[in-house]
Order: sequence, then C-alpha cells, then structure tokens
Amino acid sequence: MGLLSRKLKDLLVSAERRYHIWRGVRRLRSDLGANHISEEAVAEIWLGWGNPGWSASQPLALHVARELLARKVDVIELGSGLTTLILGVVADHLGTRVLSVDHDEHWAQRITGVLQRHRVSSATVVHAPLKDFGDFDWYDLPPSVQPSFFGIVVVDGPPGATRGGRGGVNRLLVPLIPVSSAVFVDDLARAAEVELADQIASLRNGTVRVCGGGAGHDYALVSIGPA
Repeated sequence: MGLLSRKLKDLLVSAERRYHIWRGVRRLRSDLGANHISEEAVAEIWLGWGNPGWSASQPLALHVARELLARKVDVIELGSGLTTLILGVVADHLGTRVLSVDHDEHWAQRITGVLQRHRVSSATVVHAPLKDFGDFDWYDLPPSVQPSFFGIVVVDGPPGATRGGRGGVNRLLVPLIPVSSAVFVDDLARAAEVELADQIASLRNGTVRVCGGGAGHDYALVSIGPA
C-alpha cells in the first residue's frame, strides 16, 4: 500500500470514528430527554473512541453515567478520556459539573478539544502534573479543587507505574469527600487497584462491589459509609 493510500485510509478511519462519536452523543442527548441512558448510546461512543486498550470499558462508562443521572452530583475524574465526554453530556443535562484531572498536558488539551467539538460545557479538563509528596507522587491539584463538592469519584489515573501507584487518592482526596459518595476504581485486573478499593472502603467505612467490565476490565464501586 502506497503512502497516499495509507493516508487516505487513515482519514477514512478517523472520519468514521468521529461519526460514531457524533451519533452516540446525539443518541445520549435524546436518551437524557427521556431521563434514561441506553447501552446503545454508550456503545456507539465507545466504538468511535477507538482506544480499547486504555479507555474505560463500556460497562464502567455506562455505570458511572447512570450513577450520575441518578445522583445528580458533581464528579471528579482522575484520568481523562472517554468517560469525560459521556459524563460531560450527562452533566450538561443535569446542570452539574465534571472536573477531569490529567497529568499529561497534551492529552488534556486533546480531550478539551473533543468536548468543544461536541459543545459540552459542563466538563473541564485540568492539567495537574505529578508532584512529589514524599513517599508517593500524585496530582498537584490547584487550590480551587474542593473535594467536599464531589459526590462521585472516578479513579482511572495516574498511571499504574507512578511511584505509590494510585494510592495518593487515599491520602489527599478520599478523606474529604462527602458521606454517601460513590468511588469507582478501574483496572481491578491489577492487584494494586483491588487493594486500593479495599483501602478506600476501610478508610471511609464503606462497602466494595466488584462489577464486571469484561475482558479483564473489572472495576469496583465503593460506597462511602457514615462516619
């Protein structure tokens, strides 16, 4: 295949993916008008996203979106991507907000561009580089981020190879979120994330429910209990 043919193929694939995302977002907005979220809408967006090795699974994206629709709260998301778009569309409908934190400035800018393309105004992506907190590295969150405002937390970052893994969430965020909050922990295929979910539950008198994401993409829902 010649260079021109490869470029043409890449353009066609990119156009097809954008079409799937556009159609999925349109379907999701239609669903929300009837106060529900269909599997088909999320699946369409997931198909167009085209990053299955790194993106949240369809079941997780659907579960978090439905949880937001039911709870009508603000969301903080650690690691931006597919769910940022989906949750942003839901938040637009509800009048709530989504704050997505990412250590990768280029990726944060890219996701911001996706949100703008689909006219999503209730989701914001913040670039927060990883900072040395002594015995672990974690996001250097701006002072404007107030954990007590968020009723849903999605833990899908920082990268698993980060010093201290994703444990910084238990040191700097989980102790401050409200009672009855929902914390989603992705990537339970890794033992460190299984342990993290259990630690969150222990720290905040919560319960852990393991949910199937398929193909090694199990995730946990930790429900924060009373003090």
